[in-house]
Amino acid sequence: MKRRIFKEDKKAVSPVIATILMVAITVVLAATLYMMIDTGDEGGQLVAGSINDRTEGTRLTAYEDPEESGYQAHVRIDMTLRTPGSALEDDLSITVLDAGGEEVGAAEGDDRETATTWSLLEDDRVVSGSRLRVTVTGLEEGDSIRNYEVIIRVSGYEGNLATTLG
Repeated sequence: MKRRIFKEDKKAVSPVIATILMVAITVVLAATLYMMIDTGDEGGQLVAGSINDRTEGTRLTAYEDPEESGYQAHVRIDMTLRTPGSALEDDLSITVLDAGGEEVGAAEGDDRETATTWSLLEDDRVVSGSRLRVTVTGLEEGDSIRNYEVIIRVSGYEGNLATTLG
């Protein structure tokens, strides 16, 4: 049986290659940490959560409000907010689209002026489980907001939460 004789060399890698490897590993680690920590001021995080309309306390068909002039309808919405964990009332923007996809507001050539108002039913801070009341005013008797879409945006975050009423 032949024995192989290996050359005994105490150097495993040349110092130049070892230095290049250490620099490369350091750059990769620094880039990984930067990507994990960076929140990105240019593009905010994506808003996450859900909203659901409630049947309790909701009136989708227009009714005459004795305290207001004209007809209105309203919906109560339960909101689950995961990202961000909470938001101030001023950070929310709510848009209502009618069944045709048009934003509820004054329509051109229309005498009546429809509008959307909303309010938090508890505090001035939105957290998971918060309830909102969204009211559409300026409706005609018998009008319905069924199949309208409620869209909620949170300032500083991308995307939105949406639900179709019905």
